[in-house]
Amino acid sequence: MSFGEQILSRCKELGLTQQNVADELHITRQTLSKWENNKSYPDLKLLLALSEIYHVSVDSLLRENKDLTSFLNRDKASQAFNIIRGLFWLLIGFYFWSPSNYWSNILIPILLVDYRMKLATQLVVNKKRHSA
Repeated sequence: MSFGEQILSRCKELGLTQQNVADELHITRQTLSKWENNKSYPDLKLLLALSEIYHVSVDSLLRENKDLTSFLNRDKASQAFNIIRGLFWLLIGFYFWSPSNYWSNILIPILLVDYRMKLATQLVVNKKRHSA
């Protein structure tokens, strides 16, 4: 049974509506519908919340669905890369930062712009993921 079929059947068993579940998760009903139709998947945080609402283990939701498992693994790899990237830029900043260093006047604004761009990109991705 696919992920979508599992949450749809569990929703019917518990007598919940899409709107009830969507309101509890702070998502749209359309997002939940896409999950039920296997068109998109929740992130790990929402998957944990779903397991609590439906009174099932995360393991049972993941067990038979390879697409959802690979989606979550890709998300973890992306987060790990972003952490390493951030540490790299932080170390570069510390290396070049000194009051008398010419490069600190150039590099620090570049680092700040890069960090803000990354945050903005992450916000857009998260917004699309939750509305998708």
